[in-house]
Amino acid sequence: MILDTAAGIVHVRAHCDQGRCLSCTVSTPPAFPVQLGYPLEVGGYGTVDADIGWGDWFYGFVDAKRVGFDIVPDEAADIVHFQKRLGLALKEQTVIKHPYDESINKIDLGAFPFLNLDTGVDGKTGRQTYRYANMMPGGRIDRSPCGYSACSRKT
Repeated sequence: MILDTAAGIVHVRAHCDQGRCLSCTVSTPPAFPVQLGYPLEVGGYGTVDADIGWGDWFYGFVDAKRVGFDIVPDEAADIVHFQKRLGLALKEQTVIKHPYDESINKIDLGAFPFLNLDTGVDGKTGRQTYRYANMMPGGRIDRSPCGYSACSRKT
């Protein structure tokens, strides 16, 4: 199947047996880190290092622990406050150069700032696990890592 998304064409291959989908393989448009450890002056928080990545849009990532967050419900209002300031810093203080499309050399909408929290290795799967809080328009928080943005994050 082929999906036409805002980020580009996505190819999906499903493996089915007796009318049930058993697994899917998804091939997405490119996603990659653009700047790692980019120092930003974030109003009220001082200098904060951000990683900036591309994955259908430019995104800014900050390690939640480094700014004092655990990404838990009680922190929601404080996270929104921080992310609004982080988004403004990303927009004002970064210079973006997309490697193959100069028409999108910009940070827009505050680079959808994300906080990511490395929560360690999952005892069942052995995989590194993370929590995310990303700012949506209107100052809402989405805990979903969002596929393209998560792919643009450094691993």
